[in-house]
Amino acid sequence: DGAIAKLICWHPEFDWIAITRQDDSIEVKGGLSYGHNREIHSCVLRDSRQVGITCLQWRPRSHAMLAVGMESGLLLWNADPSVMQSRLASSLLRYDRYPGHVPVTSLSFSPDGHFLVSACPVNSAMLIWDVTLGVATPLQRIGGGGVSLVSWSPDSLRVFAATPSPLFRIWECNRWSCEKWSNLSGRCVAASWSPVGEYLLFAMEGDHCIYYIHCDRSQQGSSFSATAVKCADLSTYTFESGTSPSGGVS
Repeated sequence: DGAIAKLICWHPEFDWIAITRQDDSIEVKGGLSYGHNREIHSCVLRDSRQVGITCLQWRPRSHAMLAVGMESGLLLWNADPSVMQSRLASSLLRYDRYPGHVPVTSLSFSPDGHFLVSACPVNSAMLIWDVTLGVATPLQRIGGGGVSLVSWSPDSLRVFAATPSPLFRIWECNRWSCEKWSNLSGRCVAASWSPVGEYLLFAMEGDHCIYYIHCDRSQQGSSFSATAVKCADLSTYTFESGTSPSGGVS
């Protein structure tokens, strides 16, 4: 059923939401207020190259730019539902494809919106795109088998990059050097920065716990804690009463 939603992404600054359907169309809905009245506008984004969508990201500090990662590359849309009642050809800003960098499975904008990092699990390089110029710079380290998940920190200082293996890296954005975290219990399947980028939370495949890494930004050089700390146990426990509450904080 093409109407079934498979991805949802909220705009960071506006009351807009992008919804990817099973048929690889994207519906963008947005609410606008006129005095005491509120209207919901929507538009639908379609393109023949838009196949196998894997991720969505709104560009920060931008009115309506939406980045779409998919099997064949990267699409950038101007997706303003207040001025588009149907998909228009002029709303497609750009189609980008980098040799050997497909499929694109994860995207993350820098907080200022100037750059976009993209990941491909079969390519050991992540790409840093200059959004305005459409030029990509590869950043590569050997080991891990590719890059499956990326996330730019809210303070703009670091980029988290997970691989399909039990290994991830944290890049600092001044010299573009990185710290490697390996010997994990499984591959990293989810990660999230704290609001100011001081903590990184992550979860691994086959592990019921959530871990965090602390970043001391007052230190020079390596500024991360030596080890990751378990902060939550999401295992399920069955009690004699028959109830099965899940989770716990340590």
